[in-house]
Amino acid sequence: MPNADYYRRQAEVFRRLAQASHDRAIAERFNMMVRDFTAKAKAAERSDDPDTCAEVPDLHVIGDDPSGGDMDRD
Repeated sequence: MPNADYYRRQAEVFRRLAQASHDRAIAERFNMMVRDFTAKAKAAERSDDPDTCAEVPDLHVIGDDPSGGDMDRD
């Protein structure tokens, strides 16, 4: 299970992508992912149990499919 540092690194990657994007919709999608990974990092820091961070919702996934099959890729 990824730890808080992993989630923080992922948030930083998407923050940079959002800043570099000229497409507003894509930049907002990346910013949603930044918020998602930041929330997961905070949850991982608060918990001794690494499985607890899985309770943070994936903000960039649409629908009920946990595999991400319904992810909006536009």
